[in-house]
Amino acid sequence: MPRLFGMRRIAALVVLVPALGLGSVACGGDEETIETDAGDVSVSRDGEDVHVTARDGQFEGRFGKSAELPENFPDDVPIPEGATIVGAMTSREPGAEGTMVSIQSDGSTDALLKAFRTGLDANGWSVDQEMNVMGQRMLHASKGGRSLMVQGMERDGGSHAMVHLGEDG
Repeated sequence: MPRLFGMRRIAALVVLVPALGLGSVACGGDEETIETDAGDVSVSRDGEDVHVTARDGQFEGRFGKSAELPENFPDDVPIPEGATIVGAMTSREPGAEGTMVSIQSDGSTDALLKAFRTGLDANGWSVDQEMNVMGQRMLHASKGGRSLMVQGMERDGGSHAMVHLGEDG
């Protein structure tokens, strides 16, 4: 199974920590450390932007208007034109290495996933599976020992997608 699925622990932190951090940091200042069962998580806030680090820098995430693709994000993974990056997370933890990027688009989920598929095909990725489950669209692709999953759904009059990139393992 691809290692990107080993990132579930990190994904849980990603979902919970910004929400916890936003409330805590907004009430208590610009930076806070939250103790969790998985270890301490540092959360800092600058306006509407949140930066999260955990496990001695093994995990890092940025959420908000200043979110951008991580430095080493591969050029052959397309981000559809017109999509806005609203969060990006990177895990360097052994056994859970990978990147997740959260994007929003004004278009439909169908259009967003079609743009992903077109870009992946053009960049030599093999789309292995596509699914539509209760309004959530999923696409899985692989290339050169890497695995990519895109999960998209309608949200706030547009669409939202999570892009999970990891190594096959």
